[in-house]
Amino acid sequence: MWPRSTHAQTTRSSCPRPTSIHTLSALHIPPFGYFNGIGFSPFGIDDTAKGGQGAALGALFEDTYRVLRPMLPIILRYQYTGKLHPILQGLANGEDWKQSIRVGDKLAANVDFTASFDPVKGRACGMIIELAPDDFVVMGTGFDVTFRKMEGPLRDAEVISIEEGTFQGEQWVPSRRLNGDERHVSLPDRSTILRVRVAR
Repeated sequence: MWPRSTHAQTTRSSCPRPTSIHTLSALHIPPFGYFNGIGFSPFGIDDTAKGGQGAALGALFEDTYRVLRPMLPIILRYQYTGKLHPILQGLANGEDWKQSIRVGDKLAANVDFTASFDPVKGRACGMIIELAPDDFVVMGTGFDVTFRKMEGPLRDAEVISIEEGTFQGEQWVPSRRLNGDERHVSLPDRSTILRVRVAR
């Protein structure tokens, strides 16, 4: 469902629509972030039951929705606030390896994709949600994020904490705290939800 809003009308052309299960596992993200949508009906979903490549792509689809489902109350809460920032590799020319997103008034989230874009094998995708000026949810797979200060000398923002976990309703439930050498925002090949707090 695509909501009737000025934002949706002005940004619709900037985001490709999913056309088959081959692109579905990554392209389900934009309807939530760009268009404030509540979902869509995928085409070709029955291919996942036929085995072979369709089954492998279906596993990617399942992995992505595994982390998306507990996020729905948070996504609903922040729709139409400008605080949902989708990440999709290969969305436009020059965005196969990097993407930069302004988050709040003082920070930018610099995204580095960890593998080359392949429309058949899948692409990195995810979302950043601003819970507060210094508190973010970073979810998805296949990319690293560096928060940079936009005021004064260009420099990385200091990361206070990174937790892996999930949500129950709107309540954050951490499963482990990352520290030491793990204290960088990195989402592996398996879809993950991280909560990142940075110094103001």
